[in-house]
Amino acid sequence: FIHGDSLLDLPLVRQMALIQEHHAQDIAQLQKMRADYFRDPFNPDLLNEMEAVKAKVRETLKSEVNFDGEPLFFALEFFYVYFDENGASLTEDQQGFDGIIGNPPYERVQQLSQPDRKFYNQHYETATQNYDIYVLFVERGMQLLKDSGRLIYIQPNKFFNADYGKGLRRMISQNQWLHSLL
Repeated sequence: FIHGDSLLDLPLVRQMALIQEHHAQDIAQLQKMRADYFRDPFNPDLLNEMEAVKAKVRETLKSEVNFDGEPLFFALEFFYVYFDENGASLTEDQQGFDGIIGNPPYERVQQLSQPDRKFYNQHYETATQNYDIYVLFVERGMQLLKDSGRLIYIQPNKFFNADYGKGLRRMISQNQWLHSLL
């Protein structure tokens, strides 16, 4: 199963570069195993083999992080939306998810640990003022989508008027992200 902190990790470009440089063959192997899994989804040995390959790649990625926690490396855990069957990077317009649906947590920045706050403030444009972390999840979700992808979140609309929403409002406006509100 996939687990980890989806806000704490390396930039996708860096993840992909490290994987391409050190583990292209491992990704090709994972692609084959994934195809085998779809043919035989009740084979626990196959899942264990996939996890062993991922663990090897994960160690390389972890060696590049300088924060505590368990990062979720999207380029590894969802390798099939970033790499082809030979382990080569997909073209930029092919990378990412067609859609993401979620309900991000609502938690004020003051309730987070100091190391997490420091990381978020350094790595997320939407981390402005006394933000709520759901705004970081919007930014992160948009980073993971294809250009034509859709992000659907259940979230408060307070960011439209609150001071902490300034960073998210700017990103939405600059990138023309907003399609509709319900």
